[in-house]
Amino acid sequence: MLCDIATEKTSNFKPQRTQRTQRCKEVKSKSIINNNLSKHLKDAEESVLEWHEDTFNAIKKKPRRSDLIVMGALLVARKHTLAILALIKERHLLPAQALLRVLIELHIKFHWVMRRIKIRTVLNDKKIHSRLQQLDKRRVEDDKKLIKNLNENRFPQKNKIITELDKQWAEYQRRRIKKSPDIASICQKLDKLAVLGTPNDKMSWASVIYPEFYRKYSRAIHSDLGLIRKFVINRKGKILWYKDVEDDPKNIIEYALTVFADINKLFLNYYK
Repeated sequence: MLCDIATEKTSNFKPQRTQRTQRCKEVKSKSIINNNLSKHLKDAEESVLEWHEDTFNAIKKKPRRSDLIVMGALLVARKHTLAILALIKERHLLPAQALLRVLIELHIKFHWVMRRIKIRTVLNDKKIHSRLQQLDKRRVEDDKKLIKNLNENRFPQKNKIITELDKQWAEYQRRRIKKSPDIASICQKLDKLAVLGTPNDKMSWASVIYPEFYRKYSRAIHSDLGLIRKFVINRKGKILWYKDVEDDPKNIIEYALTVFADINKLFLNYYK
């Protein structure tokens, strides 16, 4: 919705009778939409809680070393999904998009972790644990790059943290743990494995999921000029601003539920 940047009002005139009738129809229509959205949000929240409980219970029956990390990932995915729904309820679509991007990243990473693993065995559990460590090795490398740029005077813990990260890196090197690929490379690898199952789905990670969802919603996190320019416009000398990004909240809900459901399905198939 466009607003006057000075008054924050969409209009400042008093509608005539016919205009008031039209405005009443618009308000009624908006009320119906809001009611439908509220029901949609309620159903979505109930689904998220139910799916998480089913998967979580399946994993914790006989927990092994890697299972605690998987359970933690599920809790993080649950928290992000519920937060997306809460933000949409308050009409904050931009931060909801940002959290959706985080959820999609988790989704991609765990598809890579679980690639070509179907049946639960001790050997497969070790594979999962090793791949989780590969993801963590990349995290250690990224953390080291960030920490090294910190000012020691303002951040006295810098050397202590670097020492700890060096120890973690050395341990991964000693155990010959590889570093996981970046997100774009992971999507390319998943395409080569055709992990989505059917020939028609091949290349959907690199040509659909990565550019259409991951990169699209990355804009909500990085706030580049392409996004910022869309919020304020000059219309005939009058500065107008948008209250939020132009996106259908139901689409965001649908994407969040689809991703969260797929994460649950990914683990439920393994632990069932």
